[in-house]
Amino acid sequence: MSRPHVIKVGGSLLTWPALTDVLPRWLAHAAGPAPLLLPGGGPFADALRNLDALFGLPPQTAHRLALAAMNLTGDVVHELLPRSTLVTEPTQLVPAHRQGLWPLVQASSWLGDEHGDIPASWDVTSDSLAVVLAQRVEAERLTLLKSRGVELGTLPADWSRAGLVDRWFPQALARVPGLQVELVNLRAWQPASP
Repeated sequence: MSRPHVIKVGGSLLTWPALTDVLPRWLAHAAGPAPLLLPGGGPFADALRNLDALFGLPPQTAHRLALAAMNLTGDVVHELLPRSTLVTEPTQLVPAHRQGLWPLVQASSWLGDEHGDIPASWDVTSDSLAVVLAQRVEAERLTLLKSRGVELGTLPADWSRAGLVDRWFPQALARVPGLQVELVNLRAWQPASP
């Protein structure tokens, strides 16, 4: 069986009506035989950030609620992708792939409180959590699907400085040598000509 290809679906893409058309086409074209989708927190995480700024939630509480926000986004993405299936544990991946389905991670099940190596901070977003997930499933590739792109030749540390990924992303990536990482502006994506 192929090693997983972790695909982080940026929450900002939920504000884009064309997502329901473009995301399935991108997955069919570029995901490969063993995709594993991780949703970002999107508007749910943004609302939580605002509440945290207002009330100063304990960091562990904010982290737990941010994972719940990713679960909500995952439920929305699941509804938008008929070929997707929600997965709560690694044993569900192979059966999903055999059925031709796109497994969609329930974030709190895979990245919850029992995983104490993830800093509970807004410096860590779903981008870094995608790296942690890639490490845990021994993924070969990680693709971050975003609403913005990067300049050719830039490195993940540059992405962090530019605000395209979170501050912890370069540190998370350093823990997974050999992981192939790409950032794709899905809003501008076009399949390559044959």
